Amino acid sequence: QLSNTQASQSAPLTLPPPSQTPTSSATPTSTTNVCSSATLTSFRTDEHKAKWNLTNNGSTTIEITETSIEWPSSNIRLRKVVLGGEEIWKGPVNTSPTSLAGDWDKGSRQVASGDGKTLGFRFDGGPALEGYSVTVTLNYSCQIFVTQ
Repeated sequence: QLSNTQASQSAPLTLPPPSQTPTSSATPTSTTNVCSSATLTSFRTDEHKAKWNLTNNGSTTIEITETSIEWPSSNIRLRKVVLGGEEIWKGPVNTSPTSLAGDWDKGSRQVASGDGKTLGFRFDGGPALEGYSVTVTLNYSCQIFVTQ
């Protein structure tokens, strides 16, 4: 027979600490606005081309993913687009303004960090010295814009 005294002197019941199940949470990816460090400058014309310098002052490579251009009627039609001497799009397109978002040629549409390339638009006529609006979409995320 157990007495009340003996029962109260038994070892206290201890429970193991609750198990901690590790949880996984995705770390948000940093989205850098590549357009804040990209520029279109130094407009010039040469034969049937209107050109700008596309400069990447950022820390990552940029890629042209779309281009929209409006040109003066004296330039007639857009024949091709060149970046750094490589043809990246071949037309023709008769209607201004126009948006080029596909049918890219094999030329590279990328500009490395700290680099710059000439972005040129080849026309049948002209080129006029003014009347252009160019919007370049970079990395599917942002746009830079210039008028001349």
